This record gives sequence, C-alpha cells and structure tokens, in this order.
Amino acid sequence: MDSLDLIRTARRIEAGFGVQVQLRELAGPELTAARLAELVADRAARRGGAEATPPGTAQGPVVLTPAQEQAWEEQTGDRGHWNQALLFTTRAGIDPELFAEAVRRLVAGHASLRLAVEDRPARRPRQTAAALATDGPPEAALGAVLDTVDVSEVADADLSAAITLRCAVEQRSLDPAAGRTARFVRFDAGPSRPGRLLITVHQMAVDMVSWSVLLADLEEVYTALEAGGTTCGRPRAPPTRSGPGPSPPTPAPPRRKTRPSGGRRWPAPPPPCPRTTRSRTRGR
Repeated sequence: MDSLDLIRTARRIEAGFGVQVQLRELAGPELTAARLAELVADRAARRGGAEATPPGTAQGPVVLTPAQEQAWEEQTGDRGHWNQALLFTTRAGIDPELFAEAVRRLVAGHASLRLAVEDRPARRPRQTAAALATDGPPEAALGAVLDTVDVSEVADADLSAAITLRCAVEQRSLDPAAGRTARFVRFDAGPSRPGRLLITVHQMAVDMVSWSVLLADLEEVYTALEAGGTTCGRPRAPPTRSGPGPSPPTPAPPRRKTRPSGGRRWPAPPPPCPRTTRSRTRGR
C-alpha cells in the first residue's frame, strides 16, 4: 500500500464514519483489519455524535503553512500564472445540471478550493476559506468557479485550437488574493460529440498527490448523482494536515503554467464507476 492508498483510505474513513485516522496509524506494521475496525469504532463512540463541520463552512483566518509561505515568497510576476491544470475529454451526454451539483459538492467539501490569501505588509500572509451555499442553484453558489463554454458549432478540425485558446485565458484568470483559486470549465461540444473539461487550481491550494483525491471525489459524486442516489460519502479535505482553519495540501515547488495538452476521457461510461484518466500539466 503506497501513500496514495493511505490517503484514500483515510479520506473514506472520515467520509463514512466522521472520524480521522492518521496516515502513520494506517501505515503501522501492527495494524490489521480487525484493529482498524476497533480504532474507528472507538473514535466514533468517543465522538459522541457531535456534528462534523458542515461542508461549505467558512474557515480561518490562519497563517500559511511553512510550505505555502515559501511558495508564496518564491512566486514572481502575475500570481495567477502559478497554477496546475488538467484537461480531460468527457464522454458525450454529460448532464450539465448534475455536473454543476457535483462541482459544488466537491468545492464545498474541499476548503482549499475556496482559498483566499491575504498578503499583509510586514506580517505573515494568512489564508481563509470562503463560505459556499449548499442549497439552491449550484451555478449561483459557485459563481466564477464554474463556467460552460458552448463549442457545439465549432468544427472538429478547429475544436482543439479553440479550446487551447480558452485554456490559455483561463490559466491567467486565477487570483488567490481575491479568492479565485480554482476554475472548472466545461466545453460543451453538443449531444453527440465528446466535450472537454479544464480544471485549473492555483499552486497554493493543490499538489500532485492531491489531484488524485480531488478527481476521485468528483467522479464519485457525479456517478452517484447520475445514478439517482446520494453521494457515496461527503468529500472531505485530503487528510494530509491538521490544525484549525483551511487545510490546503502542501503545494508543489512553484512553477509557472504551461498550456494543457491533449485531454483524456472523463468519466468512463457507467456502469461501472467512471475511471479517472487525465493528462497533466504544471506551471513553468
């Protein structure tokens, strides 16, 4: 079991039982399935039925973590360029309303996607996570986080160039000081053609390990909504850090953006649960 498996296991335990298990506990050589069940049951009992923080709750302010602070200091020029982006090919027939709701639940469950950084003169920068409404129309709650681009009239030969141009614009749109940390842009190519999905997240809020957690949550939520049920577990921030306030994953070494290249399919046709396949681009 590698570190990604440990993160996924801890995330599912927290989503399903409302308790946290540290990664070092899961990696312990003495841990068995029976011991893990006892550990989760004991912590759930001691929790005494206390309600977990509802998704979408505002958090902070707290100072940046040391890794975040180093990345913040090393970023030069336009901070919006310091991002990581993934471009997917989506299957034809993605339901726009279900997708918007899936994105809302993902952003509500991951405070790092609602991150804002306050750069204070002569003082350490600090971060907050904005509140997000979990009822009502998802598009209204998400605001600038989600956008749909109609490319249904664009010819197949011109589609790649049109999407590439918009991706370049999107990668200049982030502004962590204003709370614009993540963008989800769905390119609607019509009912019979595969579309595209661009996800751009500022490097203050994501690292390469965290992508797998975010994408798994997005697929899980969308698949459950598409099946007409509830989500298989409320998305939670990846259990990589403890402490008050928003807990965005440790950022990768800062690099500037590069143009997203060739997307891969998301999600796979149900059933079974869609498979996450992706192309990866980092900042340069």
